[in-house]
Amino acid sequence: MNKERLIPLIVATALFMENMDSTVIATSLPAIAADIGRAQDCIAALTGVAPSFFRAPAGLRNAFLEPVLARLQLQLASWTRRGFDTVNADATGILRRLTRALRGGDILLLHDGNAARLRGGEPVILEVLPRLLDALAERRLQPTTLRAALE
Repeated sequence: MNKERLIPLIVATALFMENMDSTVIATSLPAIAADIGRAQDCIAALTGVAPSFFRAPAGLRNAFLEPVLARLQLQLASWTRRGFDTVNADATGILRRLTRALRGGDILLLHDGNAARLRGGEPVILEVLPRLLDALAERRLQPTTLRAALE
């Protein structure tokens, strides 16, 4: 499914698109502000809701980021568990990294784009996600969005 068709489905299911800019490692405040601001405007135009959170790519941040986020009323979001699903097509290994000592409040990072591919060409997340949801249910943990968790 292409992204143009996916966005209305995300909005219709009360999920939210948040902001992640790939150039946050830029070295000037104006460049970072322009890039993140453009992403904010684009997401708001497509979904009707401006993002509330920003995730720095690979967790990389610099001194210019915080003032930009404050000006755009964005909260920095990070993860407590990372599956490395962009570079590893081993669904069992990804699941193990995400669920080892998993507890309520953990933030799990998986990618809906750029995920590693299985031998048949499918994104590994399609194999990981159902198994992850089963593991959460077994532990009586309920997945939620950042927005809902902080309300």
